[in-house]
Amino acid sequence: KILNVNVINESLGGYSIEEKTYTEWTDTVSVMHAGGAVRKDLQVYFYTNSQEALFQNYSLGARVFEFDLYPTADDNLAVVHDWEEFGSFDGTAYTTEEWLNSKTGGMNDDNLQFTTMDIGILLDNMVVNPDIFVVTDTKSFALTEDEVIREFEIIRDEAMKRDSELLNRIIPQIYDFDMYDVVKDVYDFPNMIFTCYISTAEGDDIVDFCASHGEFKAITAPYGDTRFDTDTVAKLKDDGLKLFYHTIYDYNTLVGSYMLGADGVYSGIFTPRDIKEIMNFSSTAEE
Repeated sequence: KILNVNVINESLGGYSIEEKTYTEWTDTVSVMHAGGAVRKDLQVYFYTNSQEALFQNYSLGARVFEFDLYPTADDNLAVVHDWEEFGSFDGTAYTTEEWLNSKTGGMNDDNLQFTTMDIGILLDNMVVNPDIFVVTDTKSFALTEDEVIREFEIIRDEAMKRDSELLNRIIPQIYDFDMYDVVKDVYDFPNMIFTCYISTAEGDDIVDFCASHGEFKAITAPYGDTRFDTDTVAKLKDDGLKLFYHTIYDYNTLVGSYMLGADGVYSGIFTPRDIKEIMNFSSTAEE
């Protein structure tokens, strides 16, 4: 595991080594929302975007993580949802040093105990673990176009300092049609997701847009989004796209997501193994 290779016992022939192979990120059934929950002392902490979230959920089998990224006061990106409910708690952006020297907690949780990250630390973890994929939640809809450009310049530049291959495993979430061109002008990311919760476009138009741009491998929609009816979901699948629903925290909406045609979900708590076990149980129960 340390060397990212498989050591094969050839019995009398000795040992051989082969490179590890990884599945495509689109094969996942769970994108870990804000890094996934941290389970500690019989409590569950959500929205931490912390190293503990990454480490714990990776150890539980997760490989695709959504993280929130927000600008710092010194032209960097903190792995944080925002500065209103985290960090300064008053909307004032921290510097990188201030953020990394502080602790973070879960949403509406005053017990600050988890380890913070910036984009560099997150990328360092991707270097060490070449099967980690990161979906970006840059909150770009709340920023100016220049700020969005700068966000993705920072992501691009920090990745290039380490290994350009990292950019193949960074999956920008695109919030509307215009943002696609803005991001593509910064870097030609080979993988993208269109997330629908900001866009007012019709479901068929979103599917057509994504199908006409090969970088889009999936569409993410709020659970129960009526724009994605049976016909639209069928069209989406025919165009080779995956459908994810967000954000799923309970059994009923998990099962409901699959009944609505989901290929996977964004969840803070359900790991891929959890979902496979639950959905196998559900299908067996229905039979």
